Amino acid sequence: MQATESSIVIVIRPDGTVDPPTAPMLKIGATYFFTGEIHAEIVVQRSNIIIDGRNFVLKGNNLLNSTGMLLSNVKGVTIKRVNVTGFFYAVKIEKSENCIITENNITGNDFGIWIELSVGNTVSKNIFSDLWSGVTLKQASKNQILENKLSNNVYGIILERSSGNILTQNIFTENDNGIDLAMSDSNLITENFIRGKPKGSWYGIRFHSSSNNTICGNSIESTFYAISLLYYTKGNLIVNNNVSKNSYGVIVWYAVNNTLYHNRFIDNAEQAKCYSFPNNWDAGYPDGGNYWSNYIGMDEKSGEKQDQPGRDGIGDIPYIVDDKNIDRYPIMGEFSKPKSNQYSVLHYAVAIAVSTCLGIAAFVVYRTRKRPKA
Repeated sequence: MQATESSIVIVIRPDGTVDPPTAPMLKIGATYFFTGEIHAEIVVQRSNIIIDGRNFVLKGNNLLNSTGMLLSNVKGVTIKRVNVTGFFYAVKIEKSENCIITENNITGNDFGIWIELSVGNTVSKNIFSDLWSGVTLKQASKNQILENKLSNNVYGIILERSSGNILTQNIFTENDNGIDLAMSDSNLITENFIRGKPKGSWYGIRFHSSSNNTICGNSIESTFYAISLLYYTKGNLIVNNNVSKNSYGVIVWYAVNNTLYHNRFIDNAEQAKCYSFPNNWDAGYPDGGNYWSNYIGMDEKSGEKQDQPGRDGIGDIPYIVDDKNIDRYPIMGEFSKPKSNQYSVLHYAVAIAVSTCLGIAAFVVYRTRKRPKA
C-alpha cells in the first residue's frame, strides 16, 4: 500500500477509532496492525492496546519536534515490530504508565525513545542506531530498560532527574557515550556490556550529581573514561564490574563516599584517578577490595592486618590510588571469588529500593551534520 502523506497525523481515538479511517492500519480487537509503510505521525489516545508494525516502516521527514508515535496520558499500550526513522522523537511517552516498547528498529532519528513524567514502562529488545540518544528518561521512575542493542549513537541511555529505574542486559557498541546520569538517584545498572569505538569513546557510565545508585556486573571496555563520578555524586555502590582496556578505569571529581569493591580493573592506562576526593575501595576483611592488574604486591600472609601466616587471596600490602583513596585488601587473581556471601542482583535491587543540560549547542551541531533538511 502506498505511504500516507507526510503532513497527515494519524490518531487512535479513545473510543478505538482511527482518524483518518483510510490510514494503512487494520484493527482486530485491541490490536492495530500496519498494512504498509506509513509516512505520518501517530498519536495514541487509547489505553490497553497493541500496535503491531509487522516490520513495516514508520517514516518522517526529519522535522524539528516531529514525533513518530506519541503516547500521552495512556496506560498499557504496547508498540512492537515497527521500523521508525526520520523523526525528532521516534517514540515519545509522557504522563503514561505500564507501556511496553519492544522489538522495534529505531534508526536515523534524533531521539529514539523519550520517556517523561511516566512510571512503570518497559523498553526491551529494541535496536537503536544513528541517534543523538537511544533512550532518554526525564523525571521518570520505576521504568525498565533491558535487552536492547545500542550502537553508533552519541548517547546510549540518558537519565535526567529520574530515580528507581532498572537498566539491565543492554549491549552498547561504538557509541560516543554509554550511560549518562544527571541528578538521578537510586537506579540499578546491572549486567550491561559497553564497548567503545575503535578510535575511542568518551564515557562508559557517567554520574553527575547522582547518588545511591547501584552499578554491578557490568563490563566496560575501550572508552576514555569507563566510570566517571562527577560533582556531588555520592553514596553509589559499584561492585563486581569488569573494567578493561580503557584510558581511565575510574575518574573522580568532586565526588565522595562512593564504594567500589569486587571490581576487576584490567589493563587500563590509568586504573583510577581521584584527585584526592575520598571514596571507599574495599569491603573490609575478609571480603576484600578489587582486582588490579598492575598490583605488585604478594600474597604470603593473612588476617585483618595481613600479619598472620598463610595465604588468603588478598594482597599483603594495600593498593594506593592516592593519599585519600586506598584499597586496603586488593584481591589476588583475576577470577577470585568474594570471601563471604555472593550477593545477587536481587540483593542490590532491594538495597536501593529502601538538569544537567543535554548539550544543546553540541546537539544543534550534531543535528545539522546528521539531519540535513531535504
